[in-house]
Amino acid sequence: FGCIRIGSKCANPLGLFDTAGNAAEMVLDPFHFSIGFRLHGAAGGFIIKGGSFRRSLVETMPGRREEQPFFLGDGAFRSSDVGFRVALSGILTSQDRKERLDQEWANLGVQQNSGRAPAKFSAPKIEIDQSKDPIAEIERFVAMSADETEKKNLLFLRDVLKQKSILLKEQKAETVKGIIHSALFTAESLQKYAIRRKIVFNELNKLEKIKDETDSQSIPDSLESGIAKAEETIRLLDSAMDHFVKLYLNRIRETQRYPEELFASQINFVSQELGLEKVFNRSLKNRLDL
Repeated sequence: FGCIRIGSKCANPLGLFDTAGNAAEMVLDPFHFSIGFRLHGAAGGFIIKGGSFRRSLVETMPGRREEQPFFLGDGAFRSSDVGFRVALSGILTSQDRKERLDQEWANLGVQQNSGRAPAKFSAPKIEIDQSKDPIAEIERFVAMSADETEKKNLLFLRDVLKQKSILLKEQKAETVKGIIHSALFTAESLQKYAIRRKIVFNELNKLEKIKDETDSQSIPDSLESGIAKAEETIRLLDSAMDHFVKLYLNRIRETQRYPEELFASQINFVSQELGLEKVFNRSLKNRLDL
């Protein structure tokens, strides 16, 4: 069928009238029905972009997006200003030819290297002592090697291992520091919940004492409501305290995975950090000292 000119733009090199400036472009991206920015299953329609000849010059832009349903009240969606891009590709080859090409490609390197003599590698003359530090062993190899290229490669490997070792130590130190901070904040939160529970518990005792001293026929609803609210608050505080106790115990278990000297150094570091801001961290500093 022939291509109908619907806009003001000229045809492309293929003789087709492209969507730019002519028709709004239909793309494959579907839009979905959503509630509160959450997608809910089936596609609700399709996306068209760019704008068409029916739009003003200001409204026609590459970033313009519109949603259109597949079906309207009177049937399938139809529009004279919506088009799509035509993509041309080569003829797909057969599966047998594709497999043969893959096989020939895999054998290409083998055929090119078949005429070369295999490289000869001399067996290492130095035994590696696996009980010693790998970096120290590499330095021993460097001292015993007479090949400059080999020395250069060994020194490069040594530097890489040193960097990795330093990075690993820093990561462990940061992890331990995070565990210490988490344990401190957990203990501090646990104490605040305990203080709050004690205050509410005392208030509950006062309310219950007032209730006991009041005639059962004339107990005000506000008193019953206050007692119920205090009991519910205590229940919530107990639940929160149980959570923080479990969290604190988990942090203590995590300490068993790291050496004691690492924890000692990080505790000293955290203590110095907290000491710099005594006004804000006095309570945490006291907790750390304990």
